[in-house]
Amino acid sequence: MMPREHAKKPEAVRALFDKLMQERMHNFPRVGERWGVPAKAGVYIVYCSKGEVCYVGQGNLRSRLGSHLRYSEIVSRRFGKGLRKNGSFRFLMVDDERDRLYLEGLATGCLCPTGVGMRFAVA
Repeated sequence: MMPREHAKKPEAVRALFDKLMQERMHNFPRVGERWGVPAKAGVYIVYCSKGEVCYVGQGNLRSRLGSHLRYSEIVSRRFGKGLRKNGSFRFLMVDDERDRLYLEGLATGCLCPTGVGMRFAVA
């Protein structure tokens, strides 16, 4: 049996991060509007009305992003009403779970330094 690879090469994860940051921004839908978010696995970044990153997450994109519009999540309690009105997001579909976790970790470290206590260079 071949051993599983336990670490993704840093440059491959960085390339995924760069690709995520180049994805176009989407607005959250108004009540009753349909939105074109796929029900596929990926990593996403939620931006508040002031353009600040308020959340980085991963999982089923349609389900997870939709949960931020309901008031059951911490980020929604803080930003929920504003997200539907003024919030935006970007996402990248990523099939491999390990890639998603590494990408989520890198994005969180780069974009939410107070959340993890450190800052990485984002260029």
